[in-house]
Amino acid sequence: MLSALAFSAGADTGAKRQNDRAANPPEKTHPVFEFKNESRGAEAYKRIVNAGKAKEFAQFYDIPEDELPNVFKGKQGEMARLDKKGRLFFVDSIEGAVAGDSGATVFETAVDPNKTFFLNSKPDSSKTIYLDFTGHVATGTAWNSSYGIDPINSPAFDTDGSPSTFSASEHSAIQGVWRRVAEDYAAFDVNVTTQEPPADRLVRSGSTDAIYGTRVVITKDFTKSTTSPCGCGGFAYVGVFNSTSDQYKPAYVFQDNLGNNEKNIAEATTHEAGHNLGLGHDGTSTTGYYQGHGTGETGWAPIMGVGYSKNLVQWSKGEYANANNTQDDYLVMQGKGVIFDGDEAGNTPGTAKALTAIVVNGLNSYSTKAILQGPLDVDLFSFSSAIGNVSITTSLAPTSPNVDLIISLLDAQGNTLAQASPENTLNAPLSFSVPAAGTYYVSVQPSGRTAVAGTSDQGYPRYGSAGNYGLSITAPISTANQTPVAMATADKITGTAPLVVNFTGSGSYDPEGALAAFAWDLGNGSTATTANTSTTYTASGVFLASLTVTDAQGATASKSIQIDVKQPVAMVPMSVASITMSNLSAKRVKRAGARVKILDNTGKPVANASISGAWSGIVTGTATVSTDSQGFANFTSPNAKKSGTYVFTVRSVSSTGYTYDTNGNTMTSNSITF
Repeated sequence: MLSALAFSAGADTGAKRQNDRAANPPEKTHPVFEFKNESRGAEAYKRIVNAGKAKEFAQFYDIPEDELPNVFKGKQGEMARLDKKGRLFFVDSIEGAVAGDSGATVFETAVDPNKTFFLNSKPDSSKTIYLDFTGHVATGTAWNSSYGIDPINSPAFDTDGSPSTFSASEHSAIQGVWRRVAEDYAAFDVNVTTQEPPADRLVRSGSTDAIYGTRVVITKDFTKSTTSPCGCGGFAYVGVFNSTSDQYKPAYVFQDNLGNNEKNIAEATTHEAGHNLGLGHDGTSTTGYYQGHGTGETGWAPIMGVGYSKNLVQWSKGEYANANNTQDDYLVMQGKGVIFDGDEAGNTPGTAKALTAIVVNGLNSYSTKAILQGPLDVDLFSFSSAIGNVSITTSLAPTSPNVDLIISLLDAQGNTLAQASPENTLNAPLSFSVPAAGTYYVSVQPSGRTAVAGTSDQGYPRYGSAGNYGLSITAPISTANQTPVAMATADKITGTAPLVVNFTGSGSYDPEGALAAFAWDLGNGSTATTANTSTTYTASGVFLASLTVTDAQGATASKSIQIDVKQPVAMVPMSVASITMSNLSAKRVKRAGARVKILDNTGKPVANASISGAWSGIVTGTATVSTDSQGFANFTSPNAKKSGTYVFTVRSVSSTGYTYDTNGNTMTSNSITF
């Protein structure tokens, strides 16, 4: 068990930290190479170095420069390939794959075949990972060039020799693969789907297109019919998820080479999609893939290594012994547009998710589902209890869970009363007798595992705990009514009249159930009876906006917010007083000048006013010039080669503390002919 993160109002979550960053990153420019043929291993690395582009190559692929040689060494190097354009792709061996077609464990006792090709983990996401089990035709791609086949006809997923139909066991396997892969990507804003999306949800049309993704084709190995069969579990290009071309897609997973085993196929699918998202292999100095350590429920391996034989397979940044890849998986994927999803529950009492009870067997029963978004995420949930025993249980994905949990029971002040994070299990049940009736909190955090002395089990960090969990709480019912909690916020607390303020009271709650009423007094004569409301403060002054909430028993609680509305600053009118034209011609060059004067409504010159003007007539052009201390701005026309009329027009004037009064203009245009 690793220690819990500190409970503090200043703490932030990984999800919030990453969501502050852009989810639509630009596509990087790949270094230019021209090779006669493909290469692998040491030869590939030699080509990069001889071209003098090792640093540029490492930067494009988010590889620490000192770790670039590792990519092309030994067994890992045999899987690392460069195509003729110097693009990196991996041909992944079946090292560590579990033999046979077992491993199909489903979440439901019966699988509904009508759902198989309509599964979506996050259908509203702008990013997509499409698991294509129905067959695919690829033409004009890099794969067609590499294997000399165009088109590449990949048949549908088939384990029983009947490719035109899907059997009950095939439906079960497809749904099982989807669930496992969806769990791997559960913490991120990306839709893992078996439903074929429109092409524009996979192919990025340009740098401003925020809707894109990749396709992973799960099929039989088409390279067996070529002169260079891969004998691999799959292959994929690296870092092409946000590419504006589909030349380097799709990724492929070969079910037949993986023994038609559900877990093998799922691990390979997440892995190949990870390559598309920019990730390299997690190995060691002696192995192409790191196959992990430990056994049973807490047996661990990295996703970009090989997790065929481990229960807990997580994202990693090389924190195990002798790791040869320290890429931060989360940051690399973020660079391709896949970021942590929004957080369901805050990490302070003020932002905690209030749970609603139902009465079961004379006890309050609370339940919720949520997602941990990385190593810094803390989810806080509030509930009500009378004096007595509180029981807390958690649940994870039945197959291929991605999280290890620390559960803490906190009092109303945030003090830890009890904590659970067993060493040899991922779930963390907790039971504690609370000393008083009131509001309590459950904190859910990611955990890791310490190394087991005298064994090869190194444990694992909290870094990879990102995924789904369920939380259930049972608590004694209080016989006395508890006061509700009023929570009110405003999107602004100061500003200039007229000031529009939006108020939010939806965070208010009753520890014992739903609130009966909301009542807002906004301090300016306006009232409201909804959880959220808004008003406009038209006059200056200090106003007190108050929210009162009432529970079913008539108990109330209030929260007030002070709104400071300031008098608007008076704007001084300014206008164009004059435009004086002049001949600024020199030898062989003809040009004109325009001298514009700006005065305020009292006749005083306005300094630092920005004037936008345009030339027309014999020349055309635009310019913006600021006035000097006397209110003058001098414009010079473009050069002309012949005589004619030069016309200058003022388009706009702006300055802090002033308003441009066009009605006060003496003129807005003038001309000169020479």
